Amino acid sequence: MDKRSFVVFCILLLLVAGFACSSSASLHSSTVRYSLGKTVLFAVEEEKLFCWSCCWGSCCEPTPCEIAVLGWCIMDACEESVYSVVHDVSVPASAWAGSWAQVDAFGAQVATGRYKLCVDTSAGTISRCFEIYDPCPCWLGFCCETKPRPRLNSCPCREAPSAKLCCRRATLEFVEEKRSTCFSLFCPSVSQPCPPVAAEPMRYVPSQPAPTCPVPPETTAPGASTPLPAPSSCASPVVMKSVDEGTSIQLHGEVSDEDCNIVEAFWEAPAGSFSDPRSLGPVYYAPMTDRCEGEDVLISLTAHDSCGATATDCFLLHINNVNRPPIADAGPDVTVDECRTIQLTCSASDPDGDPVTYYWTIESSGGSLDNPSLLHPRYTAPETKRCEGESVVLKLTVTDSCGLSTCDSLIVHVNNINKPPVVKADP
Repeated sequence: MDKRSFVVFCILLLLVAGFACSSSASLHSSTVRYSLGKTVLFAVEEEKLFCWSCCWGSCCEPTPCEIAVLGWCIMDACEESVYSVVHDVSVPASAWAGSWAQVDAFGAQVATGRYKLCVDTSAGTISRCFEIYDPCPCWLGFCCETKPRPRLNSCPCREAPSAKLCCRRATLEFVEEKRSTCFSLFCPSVSQPCPPVAAEPMRYVPSQPAPTCPVPPETTAPGASTPLPAPSSCASPVVMKSVDEGTSIQLHGEVSDEDCNIVEAFWEAPAGSFSDPRSLGPVYYAPMTDRCEGEDVLISLTAHDSCGATATDCFLLHINNVNRPPIADAGPDVTVDECRTIQLTCSASDPDGDPVTYYWTIESSGGSLDNPSLLHPRYTAPETKRCEGESVVLKLTVTDSCGLSTCDSLIVHVNNINKPPVVKADP
């Protein structure tokens, strides 16, 4: 083979290798793929639907039909939370877009593998699956992944990309889809892996040198010579949501730091408990409350960075008093002779253990009660002129300390004591 033929042969070999690489990339799964470190961009597309059954009702009004985004989270393929965001105020889907820099709740780079994006909307939760891969090194157009896929990829990823609310449909879309691309014929060598694309400045992790920490503003305590870090205060809290006593609610927090690594983040509350106070998405268990109007609990999230700075955010969660009505039982109906006195037998209780008060009233006919505020008062039947007697309705009202009342009644039948007539005959 002469020199010219050898050159032509090499060129053809390189072209065939490049074509094979690009073909293999095109045969990948349709799953959306992002290279390690690349920012994941996503949005919710809203589409108007025509539906006869809906448009006859009030749901075709603009306000109820508008779909809003409440928050979003990233989970791995086995449904474990990795990163979550909750919006203080819902955002219209048409004006919303999200991004994720491939970091966990503490700012550390996540591993390669399959992940699931879930967005909470007013129409329901919509989700899409995607994959993060390590860019492959290649030689002469032949590509290979440098790391095996994690074992968690064995977990199936179930997605629900769209949800309907009346005459509208919300669909979760990735703004920029990235697939395995290695079309260049002159790629880096195997000994020099492709570096991940940095989506944001590198965060501090223990395996890297600590960055230079900025000097925070300082204050000096009275009588002390050592400067103290500036205190971090919680802004004026407002009531964000309300829950019933004894129930639970999922919390969502977000922490970030541009120049230092987040060392610790934890939740605090004066009452109730958390499933995991050091997680950014714990479950909060509301306490029981004795206050009729309920009570507000201050819930705060505090984060510390590696430079000693602290930040706190908080909100008020209103705990509703779930007040159940008291139980009243006036007792069975009774029969009594006119002008006679009986003691009423009844029962009353409150399922919440609240103190209760009693009050008896005579709804019809007559008679008298010695003390209508007692649970077991004495009732004196009236005198009746009716031969068949008459019926008197007595009503018992039981009221708890929060003003909730329950009533029950009984019937007292008053017998007519008929005296025989007096007859006198003179001779």
